[in-house]
Amino acid sequence: MTSSSYLRFPHVHGDLVTFVAEDDVWIAPLDGGRAWRVSSLQLPARNPRFTPDGKRLVWTVVQGTAPEVVSAQVDGGGYRQLTYFGHSTTRVKGFTAGGEVVVTSAFRQAESRHTYAYSVPLDGGWAQELPYGPVESVAFGPEVGDERPVVLGSVLSREPAWWKRYRGGTAGKLWIDRDGNGEFERLLPDLDGNLTDPLWVDGRIAFLSDHEGYGNLYSVLPDGKDLRRHTDHQDFYVRHAATDGRRVIFESAGELWVLHDLGSDAVKLPITLGSASQTRRPALLDAAKHLGSVVPDGTGAASAVESHGTIHWLRHKDGPSRIVEATPGVRGRLPRPVGNGRIAYVADHGGVEALHIKDIAAPVPDGTARGEDAVARDTGNGRSVAAAAPAPASGEGPDTVRLPRPVPASGAVVLAGHSSHTPADDDQQADVAPDASASVAEAQSGAAAGGITVPTPARASALEASPDGRWLAMGTSFGDV
Repeated sequence: MTSSSYLRFPHVHGDLVTFVAEDDVWIAPLDGGRAWRVSSLQLPARNPRFTPDGKRLVWTVVQGTAPEVVSAQVDGGGYRQLTYFGHSTTRVKGFTAGGEVVVTSAFRQAESRHTYAYSVPLDGGWAQELPYGPVESVAFGPEVGDERPVVLGSVLSREPAWWKRYRGGTAGKLWIDRDGNGEFERLLPDLDGNLTDPLWVDGRIAFLSDHEGYGNLYSVLPDGKDLRRHTDHQDFYVRHAATDGRRVIFESAGELWVLHDLGSDAVKLPITLGSASQTRRPALLDAAKHLGSVVPDGTGAASAVESHGTIHWLRHKDGPSRIVEATPGVRGRLPRPVGNGRIAYVADHGGVEALHIKDIAAPVPDGTARGEDAVARDTGNGRSVAAAAPAPASGEGPDTVRLPRPVPASGAVVLAGHSSHTPADDDQQADVAPDASASVAEAQSGAAAGGITVPTPARASALEASPDGRWLAMGTSFGDV
């Protein structure tokens, strides 16, 4: 499989296996190879299951705002929505003896944790509630005469892999009705673990449990005897086990494994997705949902905007937008215009928060030198021009917590030999930096790379510029200024 593949929710039928990857349902040969995509909805999908005859697939996929049960033919086409519950807990769990889909959902309940089981016809129709009360899963055993045993999994607050080694009152429990008369008793009551995903496999009951410290696959006889362990995963839990009655398939760490019978070892399936890997495609961010500071400049022509840890300069009417700070892995925040086409902000380059001051639209200095210490160069990667923190006084160690002395904001970025500039007085000059005609040598000798480091362990929580743009005041989370 490719390094970007993460395969989940498998099921097996005949020589095919189905699973979920990249928010779609796929099918692949059981002996491995290239998979092909069944759905192309690019919406969260879960628990695909082959129908007993192997001709159709049933799964849940988000429709609107909640997952619903849908079906499609294995060979393609025939897509149909089977439920309209409108509840986030809806899950496909298997099939009844008559071939109807077993679905669990809390769509009629006041408490969303209390999911009930329903049977839904494959050709559509009314969902019929099954007489088992709140359950997480239902597994029907093989019919013996006129009797059909049933195993139920109790309601879970979350799956074991999300709450490892949980032993509280809502841990998963198994209940069995051995002759189908409606009377249930606890299966393996002395097993101290989180028991989930009951399956009938060759007359035994297989299930997942972490009573030995890690989630693995176990099986037991219907009378609760002869407990066996079938997997030995210690780094990651065994999850989402399913069966066709003879083989068991499951997922662990995004990889699919199969036991061809309960007496064999688990084998990893070498499946490759025939896909361009949508999960690695750049995605547009919703700036409005993650909007931070929005601070207009003194002219009212543009604003400094923070979103998703990046900082931008946006004009209100026309003109270009400019990226001030968008370095991967670096969070920029508290942007403040300081006049003269400059902006101050806090960023954590190298994991250390520091105050940075940059030209919004910096001209390139005369000369051929391209050193990173050039003052007026706008690199866009956070290597901004700013004043350096003052050296500690003699006798102070490197760990001494010490506030920096006030530093004029305008002087922190002015090239050597140049005077300060008056703030822009019209919207055409709001993001234009002062002229930079000094030599590169003068620029490099009069400026310091990097920013003013915020004193530890404090964290900058407020930043304000003086009206004339000459001073910056920073407040920390400890109340220091």
